[in-house]
Amino acid sequence: MQTIYHNGNGAYHTERNSLLAASQIAELQQRLATVQSENTELNRRLSVQRRPEKQLGGCIEVATVILSEHTAGHLTGRRAIQAAHQNIGRRRWQWGVAMLRMAGIVTGYNEFGLIFNGGLSVQRAWSKLTATAESLADSADAIDQLRHYLPLSQRAR
Repeated sequence: MQTIYHNGNGAYHTERNSLLAASQIAELQQRLATVQSENTELNRRLSVQRRPEKQLGGCIEVATVILSEHTAGHLTGRRAIQAAHQNIGRRRWQWGVAMLRMAGIVTGYNEFGLIFNGGLSVQRAWSKLTATAESLADSADAIDQLRHYLPLSQRAR
């Protein structure tokens, strides 16, 4: 709202409008900073809440890869899996093995790789893995349940 009067009041209104705009910008910047801070905190909380879901999803993925490699007749030791799938490191492999052990598909391991339950058919092994994954997905403490099947050195939280 700029009104120019011939008596010189136009400069006053222009300066006043500029000050109002500057104060509104400062207020909006403050609101933006508050909203960004709240958003960051909410995203952090959401990430913490979804962490077990992501970890369980990773366990299921790795267990599936290991069982696929076994059914294809390939080696299933950590190094062999890591050589074939670079995104699967030691810890991810251990979590995948924990799921296979929980399902009763893997009974142990030695220097040559995993020892699979010889009494299971391929179809039965896949059924057991699927049932275990579904059971864990419905559980609130899935990661704690799987933790018992990890090597002793990896069981700490």
